[in-house]
Amino acid sequence: MWTYKNGKGSFSGRLTRKFGTKVSNKTLRRYCLALWSEIVRKRDGLKCISCGKENIRLNSHHLISKKILKFAYDLNNGVSLCSYCHAFSPINSPHLAGWEFENIIKDKCPEQYKWWVENRINLKDCFGYKPDYRQIFEYLKEEYEDTFGFIEQKHGKHLSQTEEDNVISAYNNGRSVRSVGREYNISPGRVFKILKKFNIPTREKSGIQKGSKFTLEKRNKFQNSIGIPIIQIDKNNNIINKFNCITVAAETLNISKNAIHNCATGRSKSCNGYKWKRISKEEYNKLFTNSIIIGNKHTV
Repeated sequence: MWTYKNGKGSFSGRLTRKFGTKVSNKTLRRYCLALWSEIVRKRDGLKCISCGKENIRLNSHHLISKKILKFAYDLNNGVSLCSYCHAFSPINSPHLAGWEFENIIKDKCPEQYKWWVENRINLKDCFGYKPDYRQIFEYLKEEYEDTFGFIEQKHGKHLSQTEEDNVISAYNNGRSVRSVGREYNISPGRVFKILKKFNIPTREKSGIQKGSKFTLEKRNKFQNSIGIPIIQIDKNNNIINKFNCITVAAETLNISKNAIHNCATGRSKSCNGYKWKRISKEEYNKLFTNSIIIGNKHTV
């Protein structure tokens, strides 16, 4: 986890451990744009250069469109604007009042205005430019660290013995794994590893967890008469079994849930060699009480 902190509008995101080798260009482009935007906002003092408001949501506006990839990540190409001045103001919005906005840049950011005028003339030379996003990210990262300090990296954060004891104590007091991890700035997976390290049993979720082996008795223990009951019928119209919902039947017999649903609703004639029929909960509770058992089959 890389985090660029500045309070309002901070940039944070997840990166792989081997950044630069397994990350796609699409992801790199997104992080380059986010880091560029963060640097522009902090450089302008976290305030709108047009109206001067602080402690509000800020947008980083491109003087030259970000579609021109040659200048998309140039720090001279960005200014901080509040949401209103950026898109809605009829007086100084760059999208609604371009001439007035240009005068604002000329007065308040003369160096950027000079760069803007020089580079917006020869845009034809920029077509066909292919940026190296890994190189751009490293450049922006260095600019950030040189100006605003080092970037905090959360991967592999070391916890002392006291901090691990505090994590265990917080979990034993009834707090969730996510809330404990948020307090100590670690992931929920890291919390589970600490609990496993000291053989602390984790609290099970209510119901059956995904991926576990299902049995009819286990499912009925947690979900009794849930959903629409369904019965399994062979070709001779003998009832083979009953289930309190399609999900239980599918997970118990390892059959596709959609296939059972299609048979029960009449879209298909059979599923896995059997017919399936939905019944009411009253019929489900009375079923097999007045039936004749023939082997493993039941005939009503």
